[in-house]
Amino acid sequence: MDAIAPATKPGLWVLGTDTGVGKTRVSCLVLGALRRQHPGLRLAPFKPAATGCDWVDGGWSNQDAEALRIHSGTDLPHEVVCPLRYELPLAPAVAAQRLGGFGDGWDRLSGALSQLQASADFVVAEGVGGVLVPIDPGDTRTPPITALDLAARLGWPAVVVARPSLGTLNHTALTVGRLRGAGVPVLGVVVHAMPQGEAARAEDPSLEDNAAWLERLAGAPVLAVTPRLDPAPAPLASIEDDDPQLRVMADVDWLSLAAQGDGRGVSAES
Repeated sequence: MDAIAPATKPGLWVLGTDTGVGKTRVSCLVLGALRRQHPGLRLAPFKPAATGCDWVDGGWSNQDAEALRIHSGTDLPHEVVCPLRYELPLAPAVAAQRLGGFGDGWDRLSGALSQLQASADFVVAEGVGGVLVPIDPGDTRTPPITALDLAARLGWPAVVVARPSLGTLNHTALTVGRLRGAGVPVLGVVVHAMPQGEAARAEDPSLEDNAAWLERLAGAPVLAVTPRLDPAPAPLASIEDDDPQLRVMADVDWLSLAAQGDGRGVSAES
């Protein structure tokens, strides 16, 4: 990981307690909120690695990374937004090992970071699975390098996306603890896709108390609780101003929040 230097532009990580908790949707909502709050702000999305990719127009493409690119309003190419792309739906290090190793992966990551930071005032970076998902398989003599290691090296503060249901207290507290232990500032938690109505609460009684208990157990504020939408929006679907999830997320001043955990800062006048 020696090729990766600490970030030079301000930004934030959107990290998850696990795979499938809604990191991409929350990242797109953060981008949508920032574009509405600060129309002149140049945004760059970053997803270091993606798996389960499709072969499109001569290269591997990932729908989640493409959603980030579209919702940021950037013209950065797909391979800069997401430099490591694999066909197999596995942890990135496992997919890389199946192909013979990590190769020039760190050089690709470093080059992509240089390009996107040169074009942006602020970076929204989405993690890969949970924070301990391995990115570089390394060798049998050393531990693999994880998404947490990369987050700590770049230095952006983090927002943790958590599911609303039973089990979230343990997963979220463990994630926040590992991030802080690695020196990654945690800005708070987004509880994503909260089921609505009495029937949902009867089915899972924990829904009523989880948000409050998360703050106590993880020691991090709950920044937003987004409602569940049925059907769940597709990653590439446009986000309209009246989107119920966007309305919740737009109540947070993401630029000022990120500046609390990032000494680089960016002017709110941008």
